Amino acid sequence: PRLELSEEETRNSKIQGINEVDKLSTIHPSPSNKRTKPTFHRGEKVYAVLSGNDPLSEGSKEWFPGRIWDFKVKMQETSYGPVKVYDIIFDDGEVARDLDEIWVMKEEDYKVLSAKP
Repeated sequence: PRLELSEEETRNSKIQGINEVDKLSTIHPSPSNKRTKPTFHRGEKVYAVLSGNDPLSEGSKEWFPGRIWDFKVKMQETSYGPVKVYDIIFDDGEVARDLDEIWVMKEEDYKVLSAKP
């Protein structure tokens, strides 16, 4: 079970621990799956939409840099791999909890997609 901390304690704890990355606990897709989703590691640099899960957020969904702090598996197996939600700590200190995976992308992918021709 997770301990409940104040928002400031949580942010400070995440910032202090971000360099102590646990890459061994990543969920790997089944070898039988030929089409798989990206796999993210704890501490990995990503871009994510802070308001991604908020249906009331207005305007465009803006992507911001951050790191994966934690993840949970919502559904174990689908034809495209397990369904996950992520906790993201953004570079400016903001935190998003249980962010659906569609709102998270690898830093390299963001740079490719946002590059001007």
